[in-house]
Amino acid sequence: MPKTARTPAQTAISRHVGRAIRHHRTTRGWSLRALAQRTTAAGYPINPAAIQTIETGHHGPDHGLRAVTVDELLTLAAALGVHPAHLLPDLGTPPTADEEPQP
Repeated sequence: MPKTARTPAQTAISRHVGRAIRHHRTTRGWSLRALAQRTTAAGYPINPAAIQTIETGHHGPDHGLRAVTVDELLTLAAALGVHPAHLLPDLGTPPTADEEPQP
């Protein structure tokens, strides 16, 4: 099944998330294995190789950038003890209710 090309914005977001996860992990002095054990304790096991792939973005030469799933993002944030928003780039202020498009 052919993969859909990712936009530059999607690539930038994935890279930011990976770098943020790595920053929080290494700041705590944790190895990939230590973080993986914490994801297991959080109820959603993510193996060290998958975490490394998320952090570096390298999914192999033929597969492109590795995006993180919502489940992985929430689990990694819980395992790191940070709010999930701390792993995401600042994409601006969300619109207020008055600015929301009407159906």
